[in-house]
Amino acid sequence: MAVVDSFQQWVYENLSAGTDPAACNAKWARTLGPFSARSDWSGLEEIKETGWHRKLHIHRYLSTM
Repeated sequence: MAVVDSFQQWVYENLSAGTDPAACNAKWARTLGPFSARSDWSGLEEIKETGWHRKLHIHRYLSTM
């Protein structure tokens, strides 16, 4: 939950970058890093970067802001 909360706050505070999929991928991977330091993401980099895709509520409500 901490990863989602941190990422979501970044999205809401940086609406321009928060609506750019490449920026979101990079930010998600950086945010996830410390929380998964013991995980080996070798060969799974795309899954690591796109984890935010599976958190629909993050962007669902942006249009109401």
